[in-house]
Amino acid sequence: PRALAYSRQKEQRLSKMAVIIQRQVAAVASGVLFTRDPRAPAGQHMIVEYCDGLGERLVSGQVTPACGLIARADGTYTEKRGRETGPSWSPHAPRASTQLRDLGTALENEFGCPQDIEFSVDQNDEIIVLQSRPITTYASSSPMVSWSNANIAENFPDPICVMLQSFVSRGYGAYFRSLAAAYGVPHARMKRIEERFDEVVACHGGRLYYNLSNIHALLYSVPGGQKLAQYFNAFTGAEGMEIPTKTRTSSLFELIELGLMPFRILWNYSILPRRLKAFEDQIASYADETDRRTLDAKSPEELARLIERFLEIRLNNWTPAALSDAAAMISYGLLGTILRDKPDIDENELLQGLPGLASAAPVEALWALTLELRNDRAAEVIRTQAPEDVLHQLESGALGEAGEKIWEYLDKWGFRSSGELLLIRATPQEDPISVLLLLRAYLESQDSGPVDKSARQAEVRIDRTRKASRALGHGRRQVFRAVLWATQKSIGFRERARMKQALLYSRLRQVALASARKLVQQGRLARTDDVFHMGLEEVIDAVRGSSLPEVDIASRKRALSDNQLWAPPAAFVLPKGQAFNVGDAKDAPLVSGDALSLRGIPACAGRVSGTAAVVLDVSEVGSIRKDQILVTQQTDPGW
Repeated sequence: PRALAYSRQKEQRLSKMAVIIQRQVAAVASGVLFTRDPRAPAGQHMIVEYCDGLGERLVSGQVTPACGLIARADGTYTEKRGRETGPSWSPHAPRASTQLRDLGTALENEFGCPQDIEFSVDQNDEIIVLQSRPITTYASSSPMVSWSNANIAENFPDPICVMLQSFVSRGYGAYFRSLAAAYGVPHARMKRIEERFDEVVACHGGRLYYNLSNIHALLYSVPGGQKLAQYFNAFTGAEGMEIPTKTRTSSLFELIELGLMPFRILWNYSILPRRLKAFEDQIASYADETDRRTLDAKSPEELARLIERFLEIRLNNWTPAALSDAAAMISYGLLGTILRDKPDIDENELLQGLPGLASAAPVEALWALTLELRNDRAAEVIRTQAPEDVLHQLESGALGEAGEKIWEYLDKWGFRSSGELLLIRATPQEDPISVLLLLRAYLESQDSGPVDKSARQAEVRIDRTRKASRALGHGRRQVFRAVLWATQKSIGFRERARMKQALLYSRLRQVALASARKLVQQGRLARTDDVFHMGLEEVIDAVRGSSLPEVDIASRKRALSDNQLWAPPAAFVLPKGQAFNVGDAKDAPLVSGDALSLRGIPACAGRVSGTAAVVLDVSEVGSIRKDQILVTQQTDPGW
């Protein structure tokens, strides 16, 4: 009768009927696991309710179940309500809470949203999933959005200033738009997901986060989107799969456009080396025109046009950089897929010690400078005197030829530093102290240097590549070699684009400071560094003579300072339109204070004991001894 009623309701004639034959579980205990707290989805815990025997009594409300919280970070269990009758199993059992946490995380990742999971436990304490479905009882009726700072926190490790906020979201939106256009995504499809481009990133607690829900929706607009979303997660370190709801069926015209997409992609990548070179030349030209030693001589109008040129490059000419990123992401994902059944082969070992990487050039140049200075009188000065005294001698010319070489290094590579995209941090060109500290560490080091280290890594790479090639069959071996070549090549392209991005942002900082000096001279701005608490359009209007916008710079500075004191979690879920704020931060890490313990992620395999060297800035590396364990908040290519 139920099958016939279903047939009538759906107006579908059923030609056959299925019978499910299912193994039954002799349940010792049963329960329900919510992978997110429906009342506080930003919280970092799961909720579990359980009772003895079958789960029917729990879900029907016949018994009051025991209840507790499972920390998403480490699986620890905290009981909130005891049990009326004592079941023979509870999350307190050995490994039970971590097993539930792992199960919940896996199902959340598989289905792309927080899950309501029913489970039972058999006599062997094995947890058996009976049902998993999306949580439907959130306090908010708004769609849920997944946020992650994976990878983006490397580029923007601190709360960002208003100036950066004024264009960064537009920049990421333009990045994905240009990528979609280059890949040939049909215009109709792009129009349907237009609003997704507008919020690819956003600020929470002043820090930048990826909107994974929107990014995955954009990736799904391309054929093979689920794979692309997996590759994005693998490449950035993000977790969770946000599978978007299916849009309407493509029109015939769209299907034709989609059929042409592979040819568009191949064409774009065939000309990528030429386009990337033009991109680099454009930024190099901008850098020449914005040398900080010449900016004060420029007129207000010239400074305004230089800011507008920055926006033109960042918002309209970023396609080569976007294609380089995408090529690295896709080829790295393909490489992982090829080696999926070879757990003893680590694809990262096949990518280490690559020659000619742009990000290695400043490090190798600083080491070469160290070798030149070792026999110079300046070496003793750098090693023994306070960095402020060394800087005074450098600026006065007292270090002679050695000082000239240091200035040459700073002129060429001084835009590269940790947090180089934040705008608000002084570059080594402006404040060479960090480079002088690194020079001291290099001069005192007994290490063989980065070139030799890279050569040793290259030997490992070549050896692992041979082993991987031998482990694959002939057909897969040819594909593996092609994909490995593409991955290594695209990583080189990506690093070149990243290097020019750092140069471009450092020059914007100099243009902003030159603009601010004019405003300070006119009595229209109190301090030069107040300019970073203005949006770029506000600065353009101000230097062109318009009255300063009605902005409270003091409150903007205060907000930035307040955001330095706390940080949201690395990943969280919130209703659409809601921001994670300090009031939600019960489980959020404090960035400052006298905490006696630190929780973090191990970066190397294995186990070792030793004293910790807590280093918050790369300039402190000289204080680390060889037997210490490096503990730091983040690293980036500027290190």
